[in-house]
Amino acid sequence: MTPRTWENEHRCISGTIDRLAAAWNDGDEAGYASHFTDDAVYLAASGERYKGRAQIRTGYGWLFATTLRGSRISLDVESIRSWSPAIAFVTVRVRLDSPDESADCRHALIRSSVVMVLTMGDWRVAALHGTRVADDSCGPRRPPSMWTGQIGS
Repeated sequence: MTPRTWENEHRCISGTIDRLAAAWNDGDEAGYASHFTDDAVYLAASGERYKGRAQIRTGYGWLFATTLRGSRISLDVESIRSWSPAIAFVTVRVRLDSPDESADCRHALIRSSVVMVLTMGDWRVAALHGTRVADDSCGPRRPPSMWTGQIGS
């Protein structure tokens, strides 16, 4: 048995993220949903909200059979932070490629914020919020004053 060290936990968390991507790429909604807690909250970059593993499985079952059929996803962990041995905040860079030329998300770049919890020896996703990465199609970027509260300076 591997000892529980934070370095090993990073590997375990990254392993869960890798298995999420593999299940997505296989179109396996049960495998995808299995990495979420029973009461997980999932806010997709497209705006859908799923509450709980069962809803995630049902929703992604439909998506994998329709608009996301044959899509491929790559998930790259950008950072892992923790304030507790059993809770981690993970940021993930997502690339979604869909074979459907009419899909809005044919080549989407997404950044996801993920809260993961250690339950029964496994890291699971308790909350996920995905946001599209702004690109030229999103229009002009906000000026720095929008972020600092110094409007009109």
